[in-house]
This record gives sequence, structure tokens and C-alpha cells, in this order.
Amino acid sequence: MTAVSLINLIRRHPRQGWVKASPAQHDDGVNAISNMRNVAAEEKINQSLSSSNLDEGSIREAFKSAMSGFANFIELYYVIEGLYSHSNRIERLPNSYLIPIRENNIPPHLQQINELWRRSYASIHRFIRIKGLCKDRKEFRVLDLASSIYISYIYHGLTELWGDVPYVDTPMEISESMNITRTGMNQIKEISVDSLLHVLNDHAITPQYFDLAIGMLLKWELRSKNYKEAKAYTEKLIGTNRYQLAKMNEIFSTERESMGSFDTDKEPDAFKSIDFRELGKKGRYVHYMRYTEILLMASEIYYHLSNKENALHFLNMIKHRNGQTALSGIDTDFIPSMLAEWKNDLGMEGSYFSALKRNGFAGKLIGIPEYKMVLPIPMQELAVNPRIAQNAGY
Repeated sequence: MTAVSLINLIRRHPRQGWVKASPAQHDDGVNAISNMRNVAAEEKINQSLSSSNLDEGSIREAFKSAMSGFANFIELYYVIEGLYSHSNRIERLPNSYLIPIRENNIPPHLQQINELWRRSYASIHRFIRIKGLCKDRKEFRVLDLASSIYISYIYHGLTELWGDVPYVDTPMEISESMNITRTGMNQIKEISVDSLLHVLNDHAITPQYFDLAIGMLLKWELRSKNYKEAKAYTEKLIGTNRYQLAKMNEIFSTERESMGSFDTDKEPDAFKSIDFRELGKKGRYVHYMRYTEILLMASEIYYHLSNKENALHFLNMIKHRNGQTALSGIDTDFIPSMLAEWKNDLGMEGSYFSALKRNGFAGKLIGIPEYKMVLPIPMQELAVNPRIAQNAGY
């Protein structure tokens, strides 16, 4: 089921079905399954994370590699989520295989969704390894806590796109991974929330990771429409005064409003996919959580709690920053107005599709039937794991 099991299966049982597809179906950053250099690199990383006696430098290098895998997940997740939610404004796509994603007509065999599935579980697996290496080692406790947050982030993305997915929290052998079933979204949420709460209660947590954990708790509770719980988390983040809205021309050139980001000037090898560079990369910093999203979530939360004053206040903060006319009151167009701001500010950043779905506007604004609120399970995954069933309608 995981990237490791798939790679092992390919290596142990080579067959015609594993050959590389036509070049037209892939860009330079996507075809990791048939690209033996990437397979070898993945195997080398996994071997490096297998030892329980790594020194400090090796553990920090392993965490850096895990973050590189997380960046690989982010760039493809942003492209697929952005195209599928129609938040991308570029008419001419860099590759033809992206057309079915934008047209919301994804076949189960499309390589890009298989690759996103692979990258997701490969990244989760690396962070699980990091947690194992850091267990009972106080000097690396913060890396253990950070890994829990990133695992939660990836599972939030997986469940957003696919619904119920297999939940993995330990490294698995091939015999185990080929027989794992899907875990319900609610159960994954409960596990994630419990893990994040443990992170918050750990004395080793840093302010940066504390806020990131709060942000993830906010996202999980908002998706479940637990507005009172979500409100408490927004108040914690807004009340820290550690963040402020950046000017329009500084959002992606500074860390001013970033709660989590990659600096591509310092990490030039990250985010090299042609698709992401042309469709999703907005500047030097690639944010995976920023203050604009927190304020828009706050506006949404207060609207559903019938606190019109605060709902307007937080939405108008964004409008003011963007040089737009503030709303003077709340009417039936408030949610569409908020979603328009979401698309304008956070399009191609992984959260617009979720906002559409939980507010009941995905069908209206994208024009997709109910079954397409989730993507098809990749055909390659179904082929190696007979216990996973395809999503209804595909």
C-alpha cells in the first residue's frame, strides 16, 4: 500500500505492467515509480532511517530528507487540488495530462493521482521513521513532535481528496502493506487530533510548531463543522500577535504572514516540477500554512456561529489588504463572497477545495456530481492491495 511496499513489489516481482508509460504522460518531477534513480534514492533514504544508533548529524539530515519529501508532496498536491477546484487562472496548461484534472474527469489510471498517493505515503513513512529514531532521545524531541504535525497535515490532504484512506503509523513489511484496509475519515481525524493535542502538551514544543499544531487542529475541527472548537483555535492563533497580513507584493517574497513555508532561495533543489513552477509557484516562499487562511477560516466560523460582526471583520481585513471595498453587512451572498476571496488569495495553495465542499458550494461552482467530491483510488493501488475498494461512481 505504501510507497515502500509498491517499490518492493516492483523490485521483487517485475512484470510488463511496470514499464514506463509514454513521455507525454509525465513531466520531469512526476514519474517517480518507473524512474529507477528516484526508486534508488527512496531506497537509500529508507535504509538510512533504519538504524537506531544514528548520530546527531545523521538524524538531522534524515529530518531534512523527510522535509524534502514533504515538499514533493506539497507541489503535486497543490497542482492537483488547484486544477480540480478550478482555482488556477492559467488557460494554457504546461502538459496535456493535466486536462482531465481541470475538467474533473480523472480516470483511475491517471499517473498523477497515483504519484500523489505514492508521495503522500512515502512522506508519511519518512516521518514515522524520524519518530522512531527520536523516541526517548530528549535532544531530538522537537523533531518527533514536528513529524507528528506533518503526518497530520498529509492525512488531512489525503482524506480531503480521497475520503477514507489507509492509516499507517508504523513501518510495514510488504506482506502487511498489501492487506491493509481503508480507515474512516472520522477515525483518522480522531487519531490526528489526539496526536496534535499530545504535541501541544509537550514541554519541548517550540512556538513555531505549537502554532502549526493549532492550525492543524483548526483545520480538522472546521472540516467537521465543530465551529465552537474551531473558534477556540482561531482565537489562540490570532491572539498570539505573532502574525500579520503581508502586503500584496510581499506575501511570497517574505515570511511575514507565514506559519509554515519553504524558502526556495535556500532550497533551490525543491519544487522543480514544471507543472508546479508554471501553475502553483507564486514567489520565493512556498507556504503550507499562512495567516490569510487563518483569518478566512475565522470569518467562516463566526458566520456559522451567527456572529456577523466578527465574520465581517475578518473578511474585510483581507479585502482591505487587497485594496477592495469592504462589505457593509451580511446577506445571502456572504459565503460566495468569502469563497471568492479564498480563491483569489489562496488558489493553488491546497485549501480552496475543502472550503468549497464544507460550505456546500463545490457542486454549484465547479459543477461536479456528489461522487466526484473525492477522487478515484489509483488503479495501481487497487492492483497491489485487493482489500481496498474503488470509490463509488468510478
